[in-house]
Amino acid sequence: MNEYLLYTQIILILLVPSIYMLNLHTSLLVGGKATKAFDAFTIILLFLGIAYLIWQGLSKYTIGVLCIAASPLIHSQIFKVCFRAFVKKFGRPPKDVYLNFRSGLFWDRAFAICVSLGCIYISWSLVFYFHWEVIESIKSK
Repeated sequence: MNEYLLYTQIILILLVPSIYMLNLHTSLLVGGKATKAFDAFTIILLFLGIAYLIWQGLSKYTIGVLCIAASPLIHSQIFKVCFRAFVKKFGRPPKDVYLNFRSGLFWDRAFAICVSLGCIYISWSLVFYFHWEVIESIKSK
């Protein structure tokens, strides 16, 4: 693994949390025009990761590369499950609560905090884990 793969990994890991933070989730993740295309893109990324593993051979990075390749698919599916559960419980999609201080949005805020913190925690833990793996592999050369 080299430094360029590190940047690619960070982009893949932070793809879905960035979509949520940029408020593009309604068009890309849950029922917009590009939802099926984005789902196909995440599945293609998973298959590319598997193909990369087959091409490189098994190593100590095998599980890590597989986690990174599956990260956009996993994040998007977790978000869809949470979003659909919110819609089923309250009968409406969660409102955007960024700089929205009106009352009556407790569950919308809870949804935003849980989804964003959950994705950020998973994403950054993967980023830090693989960053240290890359540093160790560079040092060992």
